Amino acid sequence: MLTRPVWWNPHGKDMKVSKGETDLKMGKLVIKRPTVRVEINASLANRLIFFWRKCIVDGQFEGDIAFSADGLLVAFGLIKPEAAQDKDLIIHSQHACMVKSRFIKEYDYLNIPCPGTGNDGDPNVSILLTDEIREAIAKLLDS
Repeated sequence: MLTRPVWWNPHGKDMKVSKGETDLKMGKLVIKRPTVRVEINASLANRLIFFWRKCIVDGQFEGDIAFSADGLLVAFGLIKPEAAQDKDLIIHSQHACMVKSRFIKEYDYLNIPCPGTGNDGDPNVSILLTDEIREAIAKLLDS
């Protein structure tokens, strides 16, 4: 496995699809670990709304971001950045890209909405992009 980027938190490897809360036919995908919950909902405007909540000792962080289908596909590594129709996408190399205030990704390491220190307590969510997560994103977009 590659060395993780400094901005990615190792707890991101614990993020899993929550089968009990996910309903892909209804356009809802939940990815979580004990202190972090991410929910992606398909909206009527052909946008995907990404909600996250992260609980830490002193409180919690939460937010939401609107993604296009292409933006979500790039963020989760299902299409190459150069194939996307997202004018805000910045491609750093063939393995790294970002959209300011939405995500940063390098190989299978994803942070939403921004990079952090890689330490606990950052107000962002780190996700290791596994086959299970990628398949769930693909099914969500097909529903």
